[in-house]
Amino acid sequence: MNRRVVHTRGGPPAGVLTVIEEPEPTPGPGQVLIRITAFPVHPGDLQAVEAYPEEAAKPVPAGVEATGVLEAIGPGTHVAPGVTVGGRVTVFPQPGAWSQWIVADAGAVVAVPDELSDEVAAQMLVNPLTTVMLRREAQEHPAFGYDGLLVQTAAGSSVGRLLTGVSLMHNLALVDIVRSDRGAAELRKRFPGVPVVATEHPGWEDEIRRASRRPPGQCGPGPDRRKADGEPSGPVGSGREAGQLRADRRGADLGTRVDAAAQVADATGQEHRPVAVRGLRRETGIRCRHREGDRARAQGPVRRGGNVRP
Repeated sequence: MNRRVVHTRGGPPAGVLTVIEEPEPTPGPGQVLIRITAFPVHPGDLQAVEAYPEEAAKPVPAGVEATGVLEAIGPGTHVAPGVTVGGRVTVFPQPGAWSQWIVADAGAVVAVPDELSDEVAAQMLVNPLTTVMLRREAQEHPAFGYDGLLVQTAAGSSVGRLLTGVSLMHNLALVDIVRSDRGAAELRKRFPGVPVVATEHPGWEDEIRRASRRPPGQCGPGPDRRKADGEPSGPVGSGREAGQLRADRRGADLGTRVDAAAQVADATGQEHRPVAVRGLRRETGIRCRHREGDRARAQGPVRRGGNVRP
């Protein structure tokens, strides 16, 4: 039998979610069967349950991401490299991921590296994909061609920590904002030298203004904060608490998760454009060179994909 977390109406998750039992599913063409070993509870999952607009005629499955063991491959199904029966995999997006067994679209399934724990693997797609999209969106702003920087709220979250790490890897300047001094201290320990401002005390707006000032022409976060071997200077998450990512010496590093996320972006048809730093130089401490394209974007709308975008 297969136990699943479902709901039939919207409302507080603690009051509307329930567990049902159904027969174990069987994969068809283009599908795989996964025995779930871990799944994350994202804030968006709970918000989707609470905001469900009406009574459902049949149970609505909860969750969109999970990791587990591949138990069967449907007939004539093509799977991603490294995906084999008996191997560990992660899937996203997958409605109904909060289950013991799921049948998933093979195109949304990727192999999990041996060095990643289930707790990390269960979060290695949606958060990094979100981070990649945030970084690209921020980097397209004309301000990044004119010594601009990113001011990030909720910087202590899983996505926030990932975005800080990615920004350092791409030499993008940023200021992190959190609620408490305790959270600020934890971020400063993970990312030495990155300005972090806590909003729990008066005057935090002025702190942000001061932290945002850099010498004219300085690109990126300032001094190079990577180790001599080229790795990021600190872990992205602790992994000791539920909902956190872990990056430790066993190889659960930022690059592994972002590469896997990019693999899924390709497999699911999401746009995966080449990484390019617009209007920035990767070296630190030198004058930024403005591109004509940056100037043009700053002066007016740009037509992309048939749509006019400012």
